[in-house]
Amino acid sequence: MRAPQRYNVNNRLRPAAVPCKQRRNASEPVPSPSKTPLLERRRPLSPRCLTTTPRVKLVAVYVLWGKCMHRLLFVACIVGASLSGSAPARATAPNADFSGVYLGLQTSYGFGAGGDWCFCTFLPSAVDAAGGNGGILVGGEAGYGVRFGAFVIEGETRLSYSNLGFAELCAPALRCEGELSWIGEAQISAGFAIGDTLIAATAGYATGEVNARTTGAGGTLDEDGSIHEGRVFGARVEQGMSGGWRFGLEYRYYDMSGENALATGLAPPAPVDIDWHAHVAGLTIRYELPD
Repeated sequence: MRAPQRYNVNNRLRPAAVPCKQRRNASEPVPSPSKTPLLERRRPLSPRCLTTTPRVKLVAVYVLWGKCMHRLLFVACIVGASLSGSAPARATAPNADFSGVYLGLQTSYGFGAGGDWCFCTFLPSAVDAAGGNGGILVGGEAGYGVRFGAFVIEGETRLSYSNLGFAELCAPALRCEGELSWIGEAQISAGFAIGDTLIAATAGYATGEVNARTTGAGGTLDEDGSIHEGRVFGARVEQGMSGGWRFGLEYRYYDMSGENALATGLAPPAPVDIDWHAHVAGLTIRYELPD
């Protein structure tokens, strides 16, 4: 009966080429064990001589499984340690309480801007309002808040870049246009905090530079920039978040006026009183500095 062919565990796909026992010729002398070097006495066995049993396969599977589980446990420990370390920090970080010093950013869009131009020296008041172009306001702010229970009072200053435009038809062939290039504000807010939500109203002073120009059938007739001043009113809703962050929605109304020296093509430059207004809605993000 022919013995089953056996393979090496580490070389299962390649059958052994050397038999386990090699017969010696009768004429070949048998070497003496004492004269044979130790390394030559132990001849390497052929892979056929190794016995592959289910136990050996199971041991290999167990070793591979153990390595995989070791790595998985190592990764799990790292993830668990990071989560356990960050969880107390999140749990102990207080929410914004609408008090103390804060810094913020705001972005908003102005719509419904319009002006009332008065060429009081040589032209009557505006005869037809053409409406405004609108535009954006983007800037930063800083303020300080004081809280008395649920009642909150804040003082704030703000500086914003703008391209808010407004225009009207001053005469049948004369278009009057203005654009706000920047605006600074100082305001007082008062409101009530309901949990982590603040509802407040705002009133303040605003000033900014307005570039005004007159345009006729042949193009721009004249252009002049000057500082305009006015009032700002607003309302906002803010939500206090962990770590002192605050996110809000706000509405603001600007009522501004100023004087620019413009020409109409029929007369030299003369002072022009410009009254304009704009509605603005936007987003705010603020961070309360730690005490």
